[in-house]
Amino acid sequence: MQKETQATQSFWATVRQEHPDYMRWFISDTISALGTALCSIPLSLASLHITHDLTRAGLVAAATSLGSMLMVIPSGMIIDHFDKKKLLRCYGITQLSLWSLFTLLLATHAFTTPTLILFAFCTGITNGIFGGLNNAILRFIITENLFVQAQGRNQTRDSTIWLCGLPLGGLLYNICAPLPFLCQALSGLAPLWAGARITTSLAPTQPTDTTRTTLWADVRYSLSWIWRWRIIRTNFCVSLFSNLANFYLLAAIGLWLAYLNTPGWLIGVTTAMFTIGFIVGGIVQEKLIRILPGRSIIAATSLWELLWYLFLVCFSTHWVIIAITAFFIVIPTVARNSYSGSYLMLACPPDNIGKCSAGARFIMGIMPILASAGAGIILSTIGFRHSMLLCAGCALISWVLALSAVFYQN
Repeated sequence: MQKETQATQSFWATVRQEHPDYMRWFISDTISALGTALCSIPLSLASLHITHDLTRAGLVAAATSLGSMLMVIPSGMIIDHFDKKKLLRCYGITQLSLWSLFTLLLATHAFTTPTLILFAFCTGITNGIFGGLNNAILRFIITENLFVQAQGRNQTRDSTIWLCGLPLGGLLYNICAPLPFLCQALSGLAPLWAGARITTSLAPTQPTDTTRTTLWADVRYSLSWIWRWRIIRTNFCVSLFSNLANFYLLAAIGLWLAYLNTPGWLIGVTTAMFTIGFIVGGIVQEKLIRILPGRSIIAATSLWELLWYLFLVCFSTHWVIIAITAFFIVIPTVARNSYSGSYLMLACPPDNIGKCSAGARFIMGIMPILASAGAGIILSTIGFRHSMLLCAGCALISWVLALSAVFYQN
């Protein structure tokens, strides 16, 4: 424990002294993430209040996802073709403008269902364009030997923010409905500040060409790059199958417990165990990576998930068991994601990092959509317990692929 504390202190001491731009970026990204977390629950409540219908409220969420998905691939080209500091400032201005307008319309009761869906689509486009910007910037403001640690700390921070931000956002909405959205608007000031204070040059190093031919070539490059090298596509497929199972588990838990008439607060506690597990995983990730160095952490995490899904196949009759599983199953995931994500980002050519990551983000973004869309149908057909066999199957494929990555030599 003392060694982990010293390692943590060493990381922050190093970045403060040698990578001040990382600290500026981290502060900005933390504030932005907090603003997003504060609005998650209030946005659902506001949508239901404005539309007065569950189906139309669902269309609002679908519009956000649609806008985001449409812009994932173009966002990679935008990130590569423009100065990332200017894009960061543009992101801040967009956040400030959009959510200030939302706050005003909500406060004056001027929202209608069509305007709310249109606004959701616009926010989705914004998220799609700028969603990969922060990770693209991270590649340039911290050294490779600290990249995995930085990724892990970012994931731990995000989990902590969501654990605290979700209930806080609901509380702020109950106090004054426009308040969490005003906080989201003000969080746009953080990227503006970071874009002005970061001193590292983030301008593209190659001349840009935006003809139709090159744009189509960029799209093909973005979608195909992840599959070009065996070790990269293997690591990516491991994460793909693992995340599909985990996303399904998260969606299925909420639906199944609601179907069993479980009290809402118990459903909240059960799903919150995922986030708590991620926080614990962030705390112990460096120790796990030291014990299981290199690609061993990938195989070990896949095996860990497989065993817990098999446990759910045998024992999933009570919410307590499901909550315990939700906590433990994700603990090593932070270490695995930190290693895999860092491997992918460091393998990307620096001048094409936006395009390379956009293809991966696009494909990975389909997983929660598939999981959420399929959860209701699968649960109504075979129930929660037997559906865990599907998750175990995904985990088994992930483990076999991970083993091939461990034994594969570049």
